[in-house]
Amino acid sequence: MKRIAKYLSSLALIGAVASCGAKGVGGGDAGPLPTWQDGGGDAGTHAGVDAGADGGAGPGGDAGVDGGTDAGPAILDEAAISTTSKSLGDHEPSVAASPEGDMVVSWLSYISGGITVGYRISSDDGQTWGPATLLPFQPGNNVQANASVAADAKGTLYLAWGAEQVDSQGNRSNQHVYVATASPGEYAFGSPVEVDDPTEAVGIYDQPHVVLTASGTINVSYEKDSVDFATSYIVDATSTDGQTWSRTTVAGPGSAGSGRGMARICAPAAEGRIFISYADSDVGSALGWSDDDGVTWQTGSPTAVQESTELAEWVYGIAPCVTDGTNVDVLYSLSKNPSQQTGTTVALVSSLRLAHSSNAGASIDDREDVEDLAAGQYYLNPWLTGEPSGALDVAYYAGDCANDPAATLRFSHAADGKTFAPSVIAADNLVLETSREALQWFGDYLGLYDAAGTLDLVSTDNTTTPTTIRFFSTTAPAATPGLAPTPDGGSCNLVDAGPTLQLGSSCVLPQSQTAVDPCNAVGLVCTLAGDGGAEGTCQLPGELYGCATATGCAQAPIPCACTAVPGAGDYCLQSCTASIDCLDPETSCQSLGGSTEYCLPNYCGPGVQPANGATFYGPCTVTSDDDGFCLSFEFPTTNGGTGTSPEGVCFATGAAAAGAPCQYYRTDAGAASLCGAGLQCVPDDTGTHGYCEPVCELDQVAGNPAGDAGPSCAGACAGYGAGADWGL
Repeated sequence: MKRIAKYLSSLALIGAVASCGAKGVGGGDAGPLPTWQDGGGDAGTHAGVDAGADGGAGPGGDAGVDGGTDAGPAILDEAAISTTSKSLGDHEPSVAASPEGDMVVSWLSYISGGITVGYRISSDDGQTWGPATLLPFQPGNNVQANASVAADAKGTLYLAWGAEQVDSQGNRSNQHVYVATASPGEYAFGSPVEVDDPTEAVGIYDQPHVVLTASGTINVSYEKDSVDFATSYIVDATSTDGQTWSRTTVAGPGSAGSGRGMARICAPAAEGRIFISYADSDVGSALGWSDDDGVTWQTGSPTAVQESTELAEWVYGIAPCVTDGTNVDVLYSLSKNPSQQTGTTVALVSSLRLAHSSNAGASIDDREDVEDLAAGQYYLNPWLTGEPSGALDVAYYAGDCANDPAATLRFSHAADGKTFAPSVIAADNLVLETSREALQWFGDYLGLYDAAGTLDLVSTDNTTTPTTIRFFSTTAPAATPGLAPTPDGGSCNLVDAGPTLQLGSSCVLPQSQTAVDPCNAVGLVCTLAGDGGAEGTCQLPGELYGCATATGCAQAPIPCACTAVPGAGDYCLQSCTASIDCLDPETSCQSLGGSTEYCLPNYCGPGVQPANGATFYGPCTVTSDDDGFCLSFEFPTTNGGTGTSPEGVCFATGAAAAGAPCQYYRTDAGAASLCGAGLQCVPDDTGTHGYCEPVCELDQVAGNPAGDAGPSCAGACAGYGAGADWGL
């Protein structure tokens, strides 16, 4: 709800599509018919028609006939489960189910004049449904959002959400957190009960999340910000009857200017320790715990879920958790460009990392990436759920670039809780929307829930206008076939690197800043020629991008400004105040002598191994004690010590293999030993760069030796015929 003012500002745009499928106030919406499949048999039918008017009660038609006969998973796939006569677009769904078959799905709905929460209830595991219903506004509120749902063992359903008033200037007031319940067999929630402290003055309440413990205690975690937004807290409200609530501060206020939010509690099926994961700008993804069902929380520091070296790529967002009371797993997100995340844009996730603790959250034992690389380059809204057997399931949206129109919804199963099978496509032809202001935005989360071995998945379907909520369910996640993958068709401006792409190869930089750099396939970056065009050459990470002040740096892969480097020309440089600001991992924040600092290639003086030995081939080759920083090929640099660094780049020092870069025109005493045995440093056909090649080769091809390196000409070049590189 932090960005509700942005939501409201979008309503004028949403209104333009309000007529799509609308039937008028009070009109009955014809409910979608689910597709029911049992193994390899024919699809069965559900002949019932869902109830009509918003808020009406009753189930959505009779159960259909199961036409399948073959063994296999039962799959239920129902589109547009959220359709109502008033909704102008739905997103951000949540789902929960009880062992008795009572199930609820919630979502956020844009409507004329505001935003509210929608829900739909089933009493037979989603085979039939009550009506899609929108919550009426509470007095003094025009925004209701960030809904979550839970179910207890007997079938009672719970719905939590935040509410506030937002005026036309974006001023916010009258903030509340509510919970409502629905008894087993009912298709509507009762009157809401306020969870927060109504006497508190706050800036916002955000992301309320409801969870039931094994003893039946209701927990609602949420973010609370001060009126001036200078401090933020994580609060957990608990109740045993849903009417009377007590509140405990879990985290905050933290350091000056810090923030925390996106809290999610996970509880074991049996009584035991419960956990809370949340985003904290002081810690990263943080993990706390309670041994009394949330009445009190640990008094010491939380456990940092990610490694400290991952903080530069950490994404401030939801990190769902699963636990049996002792073991706990947390799914967190990393990004190649986390600074993409702003008030109006979400960062594309490049790694979905699962952290595991086997000692009740005291420390993290293991971290493993769980994304399916075949699904795409980037991911959004990952979610995690657990099964009684200890198996885990993950779900996420996947694609190859921002706004990829061929994105998919994926889920994957790990029977052992660690080794995830190839992902299954549950929905395709989605748009990987990154703008929070766009009508096709997914929202902050999707819904994934395991109920007695049945995996229920709810997602935003943005293939339609307006967007709707889709329900997908399978009784056997590991055996579900899913949809066949559809080729992207070039929608992300991808460039096929091909097997011959190497250092010095020509490349075309994709226009999208989130698209795939073609040189990435060989650990390089596409460096622009500096003429304002998109063509360049594959170079080592850390090299800077030439530019012309007239054309600027619009096509650089990171946000830069065309900056004059004394004695070297104009280059695309990213300004910074600290090294963590630098998006290129091979750069750090350094001074060029003025008041502004820039991201320049990292220092690598004598004996200092670079962070990426795969692309920077050893420490700097110069021998003085003060080498400065490893600047790009084009930067002649004179250090402040006794020697001169003609290149200043990290290159081979004597162990480099064939094809490795080297400084071929060095004249100092160490130049002869740049390359390994039987190799020498030879310039390529551009006369700009050198590579370690067999000593007998002539007319070198950049980085591509014609034969195996050997200790002599006879060993290295014997057998070459006409047209090949000749041995002498």
